[in-house]
Formats: sequence, structure tokens, C-alpha cells
Amino acid sequence: MHSHERTMLAKLGFADPDRREPLHDVACHYLVTPDAVRRLIRCLAIEHGPEPYADNSGDEERTSQFLRKVASHRVTRECEIAKGWGQYRTTVGFADLVLQLHIEEHHREAQKRTRNVPDGRGNLTWTEWHPVADFVWQSNEEVGVEVKVTPVAVSDVVRQVKLYRSYSGIRTWVVATTYQITRADLECLRNERFQHVYLGEHFQAFVAEQPTSDPAVSMEV
Repeated sequence: MHSHERTMLAKLGFADPDRREPLHDVACHYLVTPDAVRRLIRCLAIEHGPEPYADNSGDEERTSQFLRKVASHRVTRECEIAKGWGQYRTTVGFADLVLQLHIEEHHREAQKRTRNVPDGRGNLTWTEWHPVADFVWQSNEEVGVEVKVTPVAVSDVVRQVKLYRSYSGIRTWVVATTYQITRADLECLRNERFQHVYLGEHFQAFVAEQPTSDPAVSMEV
């Protein structure tokens, strides 16, 4: 029995027609290419700037030029999502792709000033602006990707990805389809805070470039 058929998802009656579809493997292979990952990151609007940034909290105000970017990434395919531990561990399903993003938030040309400082006449005022050292905040985010190459009911997709989100702890999910979806289906995904991307011309060009036969050279025994 295939591992996908022993999952909690399969036991709940969620049939995945893509699990033995060759085009599904091609789509996953395409999505791990550097160009596709960059386009996906742009669609998610994770990167910002450079743009003005201001923080006014307490008795201190800071301004800077803010830049948020993905410094590096790693992609895992067929990422197992499970619940429980030891003998009670159950495989919920397999996420097609999980992007692990290392994000840097750069603050450049930073300066600050302080308020509630006596001005010598009995008044409280701001100090002059003073430059401060540039600084970088670092964080990590994960993005799950569910790939569909066979049209299915959007309600099935929503239930599947909500189950994955519940047990994986991954908050950001993308549904990538090789077919166009309706406006109603798109609205349904957005209501659940899922991002949709369509694998269009770039993907079709990638498919056309794939060799019809490319046997691997492995050790013979």
C-alpha cells in the first residue's frame, strides 16, 4: 500500500487524484527551481523596501530606511505532517513542498531622538536627532505549498490544507494549480487566508524543456 493511502487524510476520505500523476511531480520539481521560488516569494509579498520606517514608543523615536528580504531559503519535498508521539504517532499527510525562509530586516541610516528632556527653561522637549548604528533583525518563516494538477472541488482543497495547517504549525499556505480557478474558488481560498498561484507560461516552458527520456546512471549490481 502506498504511504499516502495510510495517512489520516486518506482515512478521512480525502482522495488525492494527483498522487500518481506524473505532471504533479514535474510541477513540484519546477517549484523548487530558483526562478520559481523567487516568483513565489514575490507573490507572497514577503519582501519590502527600502522604505521609510518610524517607531515612536515611550520616550524615544527612531527613524530608518527599512528593507525586508529573504536572505536564503531551503525547500523540502513530500514533508510529512504528523500528530502524536511514539506508538500514538499518526501521519496526517504529506505537504508537497515546504519553503523554509531565512528573513533579514535591515534598518539603515538609523537615527533617534529622546523626549521629556528639560530644555533649561523648565520645559520638556525633544533632543536633537542622533545617528545610531545600523541593525538587522533575523527571523525564520515556513511556507507550505499544496500542488494540484487535476481539478478538484475547492472545498476538498480547503479541508485538506486546513488540516495540514492545524497539525504542522505552518501559518502561510499556498495552493498552486496548473489550471485556472474560478473567481468564486479564489474568494473561498482567500477567506481561509490561503494564497493561490497559477502555474502558467513559465511552467509550460519548463515542461516543454523536460527530456522525454533521461535515464540515470546508477551502480549496477
